[in-house]
Amino acid sequence: MILNEFCEVCGYARKYAIRLLNRKIKSATPTTKLPGPKRKYQAEVLLEPLKRIWFASDQLCGKRLKAAIPLWLPHYEDQYGTLGLPITHKPPHTTLMISQQQETSTQKL
Repeated sequence: MILNEFCEVCGYARKYAIRLLNRKIKSATPTTKLPGPKRKYQAEVLLEPLKRIWFASDQLCGKRLKAAIPLWLPHYEDQYGTLGLPITHKPPHTTLMISQQQETSTQKL
């Protein structure tokens, strides 16, 4: 009965009206949370030094730029100063290597 009245008032076909009424309602406010883990660095802080190193290295591709950054970073710091970024993340293998070194040094004593 309600469906018939809706179809008459709006001029929709019955099947279209059923689909229209059964669809999910989209929220008015978009979700701002990004999927995945939280970032471990601030992209805004790293973007300027990364661009300068990228242009100085004649715009290397990402794979080669990753290998070149440790070579270019001391020269960048000499010219522009230190980046001043706190290291908040250590790779898991680094922590494992440090713990293994400590174990071997205590076993030698």
